[in-house]
Amino acid sequence: MGPFAVKGIPWLDELRGEPTVLIHEETAAARGIQSGDTVRVFNDHGYVVLKAVVNQGIRPDTLMLPRGPEGDDFIDGHTQSLSTIAHDEMTGNNNFNDFVCEIEKYEGGAA
Repeated sequence: MGPFAVKGIPWLDELRGEPTVLIHEETAAARGIQSGDTVRVFNDHGYVVLKAVVNQGIRPDTLMLPRGPEGDDFIDGHTQSLSTIAHDEMTGNNNFNDFVCEIEKYEGGAA
């Protein structure tokens, strides 16, 4: 079942919840980020604005972003704007799931 088959069904939207980014507690503390804060994940390709969830189970040098939300599910931007059109030399595939990015507390205004 694709995402369009379940989009806009209120009880499924409630179960899915809003998109969040997982961040290690040490990484979050260094940036003044707490669970529930609105953050901006960005790089030179794009950005996405969403809520942070501080978690010990993720590596300090890694952020985990959701897969599958639609553009209007995010506060602003989209996770796919962070990826690049460059392809992996070995496989020829695009790297849609791995990219270098930074995270900061979002204060609103222009992203």
